[in-house]
Amino acid sequence: HGAEQFQRCIEQELIPYIEARYPVLPESRSYFGHSAAGGFGLFTLFTRARLFNNYILTSPGLLFNGRSSAGICYDNYDFALHLRHVGEA
Repeated sequence: HGAEQFQRCIEQELIPYIEARYPVLPESRSYFGHSAAGGFGLFTLFTRARLFNNYILTSPGLLFNGRSSAGICYDNYDFALHLRHVGEA
């Protein structure tokens, strides 16, 4: 499953690279994803929500050959465990 590795790459390599070279507002870091990238965004929102401050996810691709975009079979994954009300810490 490459989702966790991709999250680490974003956090440890991509974000520092961009922040070192461009004027950014780190407190306004946003993620946009559509289709498979939307599925990855959902996975990130549920597992490492603080990686981004804002999420825009459209038509997330949730299943491919019975697995999520993160490679997780839904029979073994309970999204409800990761959901929280907006505004909660």
